[in-house]
Amino acid sequence: LLNFTNVLNTYIDDYTSHLSISHFLVKSKPLKDNIEFVLYDTNTKQFIELSTLSGGELTRIRLVVLLSMLKTVASLTNMNTNILILDEALDTLDNSAASDLSILFQYLIDNDSKFIALVSHGAQLNEIEFTGSITAVKTNGLTEVIQERL
Repeated sequence: LLNFTNVLNTYIDDYTSHLSISHFLVKSKPLKDNIEFVLYDTNTKQFIELSTLSGGELTRIRLVVLLSMLKTVASLTNMNTNILILDEALDTLDNSAASDLSILFQYLIDNDSKFIALVSHGAQLNEIEFTGSITAVKTNGLTEVIQERL
């Protein structure tokens, strides 16, 4: 578990550095039979309770931890997937936070060779811009490609 959390923390640091929440240090620490996460704000020099975060900050941190866990498992087991399907992962974010995540998604595409499928019922996908993206909209049962960035 100690090796897992060490690798996990490396990926968390890497992914967080690409977001506007980079002043948050998210660290995992091994306990007896599970992992605990702590959050530290380098601006205020204080530990933070997750309940005090905005919805957008919490969503970005959750996504960073999820992606870091996937990469940690892949690196330790040689079982990797290059496909991420995120269903309504951006629906609680404002346009600025959604746009912020596009930087991380572009990093994953460029450096980790990921294919990312984002599904949303909101307008947040209009704020996501990264190379290789195709935006499709379903209206009245018909799906139409409205934008390609290839």
